[in-house]
Amino acid sequence: MIEKLNGTTETVNFTLASNIRLYHNNSAEDFPLHWHVPGEIICPIQNTYNVTVADEILYLKPHDILFIGSGELHSITAPKEGERYILNFSTAMFEPFHELALFFATLHPFKLLRYQDQPQFNDQLLALMTQMEKEYFGAAVFQDCELSSLMLHFFASSIRMHRMKTSLPCGKKNSKSVFPCYAITLMLTAQKICLWTNWPMKQDSVSTTSQGFLLKQERAIIALYCGVSNSTGGSGSNRGAWYPS
Repeated sequence: MIEKLNGTTETVNFTLASNIRLYHNNSAEDFPLHWHVPGEIICPIQNTYNVTVADEILYLKPHDILFIGSGELHSITAPKEGERYILNFSTAMFEPFHELALFFATLHPFKLLRYQDQPQFNDQLLALMTQMEKEYFGAAVFQDCELSSLMLHFFASSIRMHRMKTSLPCGKKNSKSVFPCYAITLMLTAQKICLWTNWPMKQDSVSTTSQGFLLKQERAIIALYCGVSNSTGGSGSNRGAWYPS
């Protein structure tokens, strides 16, 4: 059920968290043609789900993941039985990350990640949504921070796993793995948020050991996705300004 609909305009209220609204939906109710400012992610868990975006009918199967861009008119036809995640996210909250502003621009009118194309990757994204659900309906402190870190992880994983093309290649064009720099930024930011939100409250700062661990993680991730040997640290022209010294 759409809580607040005026004509075709839905007002999304972020109540339990400041930047996402999550439904574990098992209703047979259809959603009429509507649009909203927040972006949307739909992932069937059981049974199919039909979504019309930009006059195109999309037949979603279990574990397909559909991104709908902000402001896009869409409608939903539900089966008599089934379950799915429906998640709205605040684009304004995440767009201060320049990389995410570019990523959101690629979602218009929609981006569909088919389970049959890369099943293990979609399963990982679904696992992240399951984590979000537990956090969203839980009562832990720093809930918003943890949800934000999970969303950043979700976005970065989506970019990495499905190699969404951008105008920001990382490394040389002929490198083994041309990889969007912003996916690295998002993943590392998510890691650091997780570290801070799970750190004991009595600590005034992160220990040098933890800082060293994060630096090693950063180097490992960049080396892995930009085709640089992690054992040697890279050399010559393969090592650019993006590689931590």
